[in-house]
Amino acid sequence: MRFDVSIAHEAPCTRVVVIGEPTLGRLLSLVQVLEVDCGSWPRDTLLLDLRGLRVPLSPEALSRLAAAAARLLRCVRRIALLAGEADQPGVAQVRFFGEADAALKWLAGSP
Repeated sequence: MRFDVSIAHEAPCTRVVVIGEPTLGRLLSLVQVLEVDCGSWPRDTLLLDLRGLRVPLSPEALSRLAAAAARLLRCVRRIALLAGEADQPGVAQVRFFGEADAALKWLAGSP
């Protein structure tokens, strides 16, 4: 299962884009890598963009990923998961969004 990850430090947040076919296990491992890396980020907000996944994650898998991100990424104040599933319930500092504009507004501090 091949996939690519890009990390960009932008004005409102750090953006992590995942493209390809990662398994849930690989995405959970990515969150562990981000845990180590996030302490050096210039912003305490994260946009995790999963719209490039060839096979969308199930609601259960998204919930597991959100829970892991909330637990491990303690140095990140707000995490927006951009997965096309805006109606998915969030976990702690994690919220789901279907559109990037709404996610960026929330990361900037809008309710």
